Amino acid sequence: MNTVTNPSIAALSGGGLEAAIEANNSLWAVGGNGSGNLNQGMTNDTSPGIAGLVNGGYEIAFQANTNDLVTIGMADNTSWNFGMNPVTSPSIMAG
Repeated sequence: MNTVTNPSIAALSGGGLEAAIEANNSLWAVGGNGSGNLNQGMTNDTSPGIAGLVNGGYEIAFQANTNDLVTIGMADNTSWNFGMNPVTSPSIMAG
């Protein structure tokens, strides 16, 4: 993990946990609903947010290496084309 980033963890509705982490400037998901590199570049010194979804999946929000807000997961994969301050991290919650 990057030394200035924090993991985020969410409970899944079907049981288990899923974590989102930044490793080597790339977004990773680790847990009961799949683990691996999501091949999404992240901005240094930022942290992803993750939310468990009602259907048992998850959705992650993060600052991409383009400094744009991006969401990725079981609900949707979207680059919001919304520039973020380089040292901020988004939050996300299930709706």
